Amino acid sequence: MGPEIRDIRVLYIEDDVDALRLMSDALRREGWRHYDIIDTSEPASMNTGLARLGTADDPVVCVVDGHNALRFAATAGSPSMALDLKPPFLVQWLWAIGLPPGSRLILFSNDEDMVADAQHGSLPGFAAALTKGRGLGELMALVRREAAILAARRA
Repeated sequence: MGPEIRDIRVLYIEDDVDALRLMSDALRREGWRHYDIIDTSEPASMNTGLARLGTADDPVVCVVDGHNALRFAATAGSPSMALDLKPPFLVQWLWAIGLPPGSRLILFSNDEDMVADAQHGSLPGFAAALTKGRGLGELMALVRREAAILAARRA
């Protein structure tokens, strides 16, 4: 028998403390065994989480809040990056910092235009996208779906 979906690692990148707590609680309640919650408003949390990410061999489900992660990525890079900050940069940055190949990216953002672009393929790299107003239940359904895809690939 192959791996269970809750054996798949989940990475949640967000700057809202309440959203981080709710996601952490939801993952724990559903029995996820491996997850990292990365607070982009705290550089120490972000750096620690990214260091752990670099040690991951297997693909992960990565849920990212678009604009806040973009802002962090720009400050972590060169100042010139901030001038060219566009959503495709976020996907490139995630791969460059060590997101394992084959990982599934979920965009979870208040920016309806960015979410629509990801959903319609004009913002490539995301397996799924959801506006934050849709809620935690729908987000967790996407996490389970993307984890099932990864678990099937491992089997």
